[in-house]
Amino acid sequence: MAALALMVVPLLAGCAAEGGGAPAGVARDAPRPEATTRFDGWYRGRQLPLALSPACRENPRSVWFRVETGVIEMRSSRHRHSAVQRPILVGTVSPGGEVALRGDTSDRLAAGRIDGDRLTASDQSGPVVPREGHSHCLHHYDAARAEAIRR
Repeated sequence: MAALALMVVPLLAGCAAEGGGAPAGVARDAPRPEATTRFDGWYRGRQLPLALSPACRENPRSVWFRVETGVIEMRSSRHRHSAVQRPILVGTVSPGGEVALRGDTSDRLAAGRIDGDRLTASDQSGPVVPREGHSHCLHHYDAARAEAIRR
């Protein structure tokens, strides 16, 4: 787990976004587009709580990951009407397939990887700041490539 944390810090450099769109610094710090385009696509998956406890009574829910040229976003839907909504998590994908995500409006961090057509990631534990209406649970994300990005 310590090795994973060492991978996350450099990948998250500049992932905090001011407003919508790509994370700040991604254009400057992102890997060369041709090195990461093999991961491009929509990945459909599930967000599963890591532990069942009184503080974490969530049911699994569907999530979508959009990966394009080294930038990744997690959304609750891939439909057009959600394009105006902010992503839940944003981050980067390295040429080796390592994924680092940061909450766009929260302090959540997640890390994982893409192997072939499978994307797996987990929330990273850290200091929890309780916020009204937000989950305090750690999650695991498991997704499979569902379709290509339409250009």
